[in-house]
Amino acid sequence: MYNNVHYPGKVMEVLQEGEFYKVECLEKGNNFWRTPQKPDVHTYPLEDIISILKTPKALKRGYYDLLLD
Repeated sequence: MYNNVHYPGKVMEVLQEGEFYKVECLEKGNNFWRTPQKPDVHTYPLEDIISILKTPKALKRGYYDLLLD
């Protein structure tokens, strides 16, 4: 979660014994999520991580369907 908006991402590193996580985020396209041209990496506290998602379905290189129900 960033500015009260949910963004999916991949945890790249666990910091301070699990209190913070370095996450590489995706950006929203029209009907998909995509890898941004410039990496979007942020450090989030544990309380801002909402859930663990299944591995996304790759639509094409850098584009994903997160299979959210």
